[in-house]
Formats: sequence, structure tokens, C-alpha cells
Amino acid sequence: MPPLRSHRKSRTGCLVCKKRRVKCDESGNPCANCSFRGLDCAYAELPIQSSRARPTLTRSRTASPAPAPAPAPHLNLGHESASSYLPQLSQPHPHPSPASPSSSYRLNLELMHTFSTETYKSLFTGPFGRDEWQVFIPRRALEEGNEFLLDGLLSIAALHTAARLGSSTSTGTMARKDEDEYRARRQAPIQLYIDVAMDYQSRALEPFQRAIETISQENCDVVFAHSIITIINGIAFPRVLKLTTRSGAAGSETRSDSDPTTSTSMLETIFTLFELVQGTALINLLTLPWLKDKDPCLVYENFWAESRLAELDRDTEEALERLNELNVAENQLQSRDHINTTTYHLHHQLSQSSRHALISSAIARLCKCFQRYAAMQDPVSVLTWLATVDRGFVDCLRRRETLPLLVLMHWGALLAMLDGGVWWAEGSGRALVEDVMGILQMRSESVERDLRVRGGLDWVRGVLEI
Repeated sequence: MPPLRSHRKSRTGCLVCKKRRVKCDESGNPCANCSFRGLDCAYAELPIQSSRARPTLTRSRTASPAPAPAPAPHLNLGHESASSYLPQLSQPHPHPSPASPSSSYRLNLELMHTFSTETYKSLFTGPFGRDEWQVFIPRRALEEGNEFLLDGLLSIAALHTAARLGSSTSTGTMARKDEDEYRARRQAPIQLYIDVAMDYQSRALEPFQRAIETISQENCDVVFAHSIITIINGIAFPRVLKLTTRSGAAGSETRSDSDPTTSTSMLETIFTLFELVQGTALINLLTLPWLKDKDPCLVYENFWAESRLAELDRDTEEALERLNELNVAENQLQSRDHINTTTYHLHHQLSQSSRHALISSAIARLCKCFQRYAAMQDPVSVLTWLATVDRGFVDCLRRRETLPLLVLMHWGALLAMLDGGVWWAEGSGRALVEDVMGILQMRSESVERDLRVRGGLDWVRGVLEI
């Protein structure tokens, strides 16, 4: 495994990164940090491209290069489609280089051991068990050219370790002085693992994007596996960072979750996840025949078969049916308001009809996800909803429309059912519901007028015991 890279001081980075005292990738105007945060990027002078090459795994010092294999057929998804769903995770915080090469090797060995004994259990599993994630995927990650997948495995293992440490910082009834000292001791290793996770995730992004743009029969399973890891990291990073702050150094104040300058909105995270999950679903769809040949365990045959056999409890069935009733009533109201309209309003009415269909489809697919989860109790049943809803429905969410937000809250209740069983989803469903509820409470007058909307809110509150 490659040793952790030491931090190279950025001397030609942008002025914004220098002011924020973070590492600039010097990729141009704007740099990745400024592009992600929507900041005005400026350089004192033109950035000079670094000639340092990314470290790669060394198999043998004397091995001669193997003959180039015949090129495998590939799908060129194009730059735009490939980059449209890549995660815009923040750049890594530079961390000190290990005191010696042996400490770096020990850390890498620890992370791979963590992945192979613990982390793999929390990943998506097919009908054939978990061997594909414990054995097959790590073996593929060690092959030449698949270093980005190895980086992904180490990244998620480091994040898992940080989450475990952050969750075990409860100090009970310690005296305040002892509690502060305890937190101070715990903070350093937690932050180290977070820095390592972000470093490996960042290292993997560029080669992962290149692999997507030229996806082939040879690497389709590697790309698909890493896309799943990227989704999980996207869900877990905000929660782990929040845990770290709560177990912060002695004397520090706990960060307010409502402070927009210091917390990440779960609703905004979900918008990123829509892109990530739908991109992964596209990869799976386009490469399905290849994946069947490479590793059938990564393919779900008859995915919805179990959902047809499952029965939901009465309260859940009524909650989902209530959403359908709200959608029908809203569509009828809009149609009645525009029954004597001009051509412009007729166009608006057609748009409303399309919106009604989008919401109806999202509710139907959410119902299937509830049914499949009732039968399988697995995280893929939950996240599949993000992959199947139409982008037009996501646009409605971005506009903060009430009914789509209420539908999303019901999915948040489903996501919350993973609490206690899947470390990377812990608390995410509740955080999403609280974000959406905060938006809807600002419209309390219109919401309270509709008993069905109130009924939907009450059902979600009951499930989460809010």
C-alpha cells in the first residue's frame, strides 16, 4: 500500500486559500476549493502546474513491464455526464506526515484490516452474501491501475474508525476537568483518521473520473464498487465531522447544528446524493452485461421481487396513501383555478399535470422501497429511491415546494430505520427530517389548514419520536 503523502506547501495557490489557510490544488481560476464554495478565486500570479506525480503502488523493483493487453470495449460516457455526479467533497486538510515509513505502513495495514473485518459488513450486499466486499473487491483494488479503488477502501475504513471513536466519547458522570482532559486526548486521533479519509478520497477523485469516462468491460466492476464507496462517504462525512466537533478539545464549545456557517445541511447533502446515486445507477444500467460476467454478486436480479411479497403495517400504508391523496387534491385545485384560462395558463396547466405525474411516481417508488425494506432490512432498499426518482422531482425539492418536501420527509423516516444497524447512516434520517420540518414550520399557517399535511407531519414525528 502507498505510504501517506507528506504535505507539500502550496506557494502558488490562490489568495482565498492562503487567507483560509487551506491547501490549494492550484488547478486554475477557480481552484477546486473556491469552485465548491462559490467564492471568487484570485491569484497573485498565474499558477504553475506541479510536476509531482501521484504515488502509485510498487509491485516489484525489478519487474519488467507486462505486454499491453488488447483494448477492451468501453463506453465513452463523455466528460459532462461523468463529472455531473462526482462528489464535490471538500479538499483534505493537510495532516502531518508520519514520523517514519513504518508508521505509515502500520496505519495502512490497520485500515485494510478494519475494512476486511468490520467495514465491509456495512456495505451493500447481494443475494450471495458479503464475500464480494470482503474478498473480491479488495483483491481487485490491489491490481495495477485500480489504485483509486484502494484509496476508496482506505478512505471509508478511516472514516469508519473516526465514527467509531467519535461515538465512544461519552464521558458519563466525569468531573468537568477530567471530562475536558478525556476529550482532548480523544480529539487528536479522531481528527487524524478524518484527515486520512479526506486525503484518500481526494486522491481517488481524478483517476476515478478518468475511469468513468472510459469505462470498459475490464474496469466496470471497479468503477461500480468505488461509486458505492463514494456515496457512503458522501453520507457519512457530515455526520462524522459533527461528532468530532461535539467531542472537541478541552474548553471548546459545542457547535450549534443550526449555525449555517459551521454545520452542513442534510438537505443539501441529499441533493448531492441524488447526483451520486443516480450516476451509480447509470453505470450499473450501462454495464449490466459486463458486471454479470465479472462478478454476479454485484448484480441484483429481480430487484423488486421481494417488495411484492411484503406487507406494510397499517399506519405506514395510510401515511403513503395520504401522500397520494394530497397529490390528487393539489392537482385538482390547480386545474380548477385555471379552468377558464388563456393559452399561457394552459401551458402552465400542462406543467402542473407533469408535476403531478412526477410526484405520483416518486410516491409509488417510495412505497416499493418501504415494502422491500420490510422484507430485506438492507440499506440498498432505502437508497434505491434516490436512484429511481425523476430529476424533475429533485427540481421541485430545490424550489422547496411543500408536497415534495413532505414526500422527502417520509423517505427520511425510512432512512432513520437504519439507525443502530448501519454506522454511516446513523442520525442522517433524523437530521434530514429536522431540516425539512424547519422549512415547513415557517409555512405553518398554510400547512395547518390542510389536515392531511398535518397528518403526514404527525406520522413522521411519531416514527422518529420527535
